[in-house]
Amino acid sequence: MLEQERQITQERLQAQENLVKQQAHEMRQRFGPAISILEAYLNVGKTNLKNDIQHLRADTKTALKKLQEVENHHQLRLLVLKILRGNYELKQDSFHLGKLLHDLCNTARASFSHDDPQIEDTETKSVQYQVMLPAVYGRNINICTDRQVLRQIFNGLLSNAIKFTPPGGTITVSFVGIDERKRLVFQVCDNGIGIPEAIRNKLFSSEVTTGYSREGSAGLGLPSCAVFARCAGGYVHLV
Repeated sequence: MLEQERQITQERLQAQENLVKQQAHEMRQRFGPAISILEAYLNVGKTNLKNDIQHLRADTKTALKKLQEVENHHQLRLLVLKILRGNYELKQDSFHLGKLLHDLCNTARASFSHDDPQIEDTETKSVQYQVMLPAVYGRNINICTDRQVLRQIFNGLLSNAIKFTPPGGTITVSFVGIDERKRLVFQVCDNGIGIPEAIRNKLFSSEVTTGYSREGSAGLGLPSCAVFARCAGGYVHLV
């Protein structure tokens, strides 16, 4: 069991290392044209100032966004490793469930918006989010659990959902209720392209990544959801 966990940890670390290299390369590509524009200002008296500044601003914003993604992935990796090593202690916190779910959806929407005017933005802005709460529990549902763990689970699920949801699609986050073991039951649904049969049984293991769409994958998103769910005494599965 320990050897298996060690192997899983090594695979995740390697995936993160590959991600950092890829994003660092993308950042260099973004900053290259920006530096060229600045050099042009030094060497040439007149240029198309407004157009160049617009491109420089867009490239800088994109580079900063990539840097934030690198930082977020490193924080996620460290938290996963802490859990796998048994060094994470659950923190019980009481909070409003509806507000948390709406905040997570807004964060997911903002994370996948583009600042580069050369990139078509309709694919992300046209995706709709819905939060469904059972009427039987009333409108003000307060729950007590580890807020950070719950956020990480939803971040991974929403990130995966939006990658594969087509323009005009809908992502629905639902609080289903409480099961017989008094565990909170949630569901994240989308009307995307679906999961290939070949990987459905391994979707939440470290043996597979879901990077079969137009975007790459670090291999930590869905597997990390399973780690966080087990840490809280639950599980994640495909419906």
